[in-house]
This record gives sequence, C-alpha cells and structure tokens, in this order.
Amino acid sequence: PAYRSLPVRRSGTALIAEVAVEGAPVKAVVDTGSSSLLALSDVAAQAAGLLDGRPEQSGSSIVLGGVARTRMIRAQSVALGGEAWRNVATAVYASRALPNYPEALLGMEAFAGRDVILNLGDGNLHLAPLMDVTIV
Repeated sequence: PAYRSLPVRRSGTALIAEVAVEGAPVKAVVDTGSSSLLALSDVAAQAAGLLDGRPEQSGSSIVLGGVARTRMIRAQSVALGGEAWRNVATAVYASRALPNYPEALLGMEAFAGRDVILNLGDGNLHLAPLMDVTIV
C-alpha cells in the first residue's frame, strides 16, 4: 500500500504529533505503550474546551510507576493530518510540575487496524491507508 506521512517531529527520543482536539492544537507524544487513542493533561483538556461541564466518569490508567486516576471525557473531534475521529473517550490526568512532562499522549488506538512505520531516527511516522472494500 501507499504509506502516507503524518505530521510528527522528533524531540529527543520521542515523536511529537500536533493533534487537534475540538479544533485546538495539542502537542502529543506518540506513546506505543498506550492502548487508548488520546490522553490529555488537565491543562491541555482545559485549553481544548473539554472541561466545559460535559459528562465525565472516573477511570484509571497504567503509567510509569503505577496507576494514575483519570477522568474520562468525550471529545467530539480529534484530528491528526488527514485522520479524524469522532466522539472519542479521552482520559484526562492531573498535570505534573516536572520538566518535559507531556501535555498529551497519542496511543495506538489511533492506528488500529493499520500498518504503521515509525522511524525514530529521522522522526517520521508513516501510515497505510484504510482498505476501501466494496462488495457488489
């Protein structure tokens, strides 16, 4: 298949993607250890307008060093390059006052069912297109 480049850049040993959440730009670390689509710090969630009183549920996420409590809030729109998702369950975690602590994590659900090429050396991410199958 013709792989398509997604807009990411290298920062140290990580890939950073600028994701649009409800139209607001958010810098997200591509996290190969995360199974969800997106997790946001409470600061990033506030900036994207997710903390506007919409329904939320309590949850938890496995993180380095243990388990973190999160709030699960639905984002109506999330986009990266030409990819778009609707009605996304988004984990919101408490921000940490630590250097280089990510404001967001883009997890592997963003690439579910697709072939992905991660080139950490050059800071590239390539994605195979979804198969368009028509049965007649």
